[in-house]
Amino acid sequence: MAAWKDLKIGDQKLSVSRTESPVYAPASSSILFPGFRFAAERRDSLDQFVTLMASHRRVTLPLVRAECSRHIRLPQSGIAGTLPTALTKKIWLWLPCLLAFAGCVPFQRHAVTGVDHVSVYYATTRQYDPAAAVTRTFTNAPTKHEFINFGIADVSVPLPHSEGVQKGLSVEKIEPPKKDGQGDFRNRTHAETGDPKRPLVVFVHGFNNSFETAAERAALFAHDLQPDVSTKAAIFSWPSHEKLFGYFADEDSVLVSQDRTRQVLEILRTHDSASPVVLIGHSMGCRVLTLALRDIEMIDSKGKPPKLGHPQFAQLILIEPDVDAEYFKINIARLRAVCGHVTVYASNHDNALRLSSFLHSDPREGELGSQGLLKKIDVIDASAANTDLVGHSYDGPQLFEDVRALLHGKTVEQREGTTLVKHPPGVYALKR
Repeated sequence: MAAWKDLKIGDQKLSVSRTESPVYAPASSSILFPGFRFAAERRDSLDQFVTLMASHRRVTLPLVRAECSRHIRLPQSGIAGTLPTALTKKIWLWLPCLLAFAGCVPFQRHAVTGVDHVSVYYATTRQYDPAAAVTRTFTNAPTKHEFINFGIADVSVPLPHSEGVQKGLSVEKIEPPKKDGQGDFRNRTHAETGDPKRPLVVFVHGFNNSFETAAERAALFAHDLQPDVSTKAAIFSWPSHEKLFGYFADEDSVLVSQDRTRQVLEILRTHDSASPVVLIGHSMGCRVLTLALRDIEMIDSKGKPPKLGHPQFAQLILIEPDVDAEYFKINIARLRAVCGHVTVYASNHDNALRLSSFLHSDPREGELGSQGLLKKIDVIDASAANTDLVGHSYDGPQLFEDVRALLHGKTVEQREGTTLVKHPPGVYALKR
């Protein structure tokens, strides 16, 4: 077993170590899940944590029960009423780490007075289930031979709507995939790349995300960045296992999806010069994009040193990239050769990436510390846009306003004082 690692969450300390097998030791004060172990000062803190974890609305109950019931006895129903103050303080030590892997979304409630609709063109290697409800039409299982399904998803956006808030968005309808859907996908996306001032947003999701979550996030970007992007959006959805403790299984899915991601990106190339396409990846989705874009450049250059000046895509935006920092540094020239501009939104307060860094024994690109690349790409401290407890969700208005300025062609220097502030030693950060 690896040595203990202490992660800082606010003023609390969480101890984590790696392990091979999941075990729950009733006499001890630790829980072991597949791949890593959490430890608290007292055993009763763990019991209380598991109980709250199973009742917390931001974690899918069936998912938590399926992952934990083999190791821990869970209650059949959630906690009712108000938790004591002392218990609440103990729970906060644990809850952020679980939510780091739960695909957290900020909460905001409004009286709905209207609805907007966004068409999201999808390409996915998930299996299609025609008998399932619309929210589960595409499963977490891969298609045979990684066959790509193409079609359209209709996403509703409730009005009024707060910029950068995904809560309330919903996939209303999904067009069944066709055997010859690739041609329709090509024609539809090409129709949205005719105006360089309104590029098409293409989103790739991260770990533990469903197809529906990815479509809603893409629609969020297309809707909230108006009128500076196309009113439509596109996604590539790889088959995440959608399990709270399926991190390493998702890493395997990313590798298997590498060729299909490249194939979809090649379909999106529409011009001899840079196509008006904004590629946006989040967390592990940044790894999906990085691998595929590197492959595209390697094939085009036949393995020779990359040459700048002839990009194929207008923008590459990586939000909290869960990508090995050294791998990224080695391949940044190839990414810049394919993409006209590269922007990384990172943070020193992202506990999910800290945990990933510990599990891999290597730093992640999304951890603020890539200042050595500042002359080659834009690395921006996005901590001001943090919208969850673990610092792994930055879809707040600060991020969207800075992306909007980026799409207007403004450099980080030109954005200073409006969407950005400059911190020593020369790091730009989202303005609070």
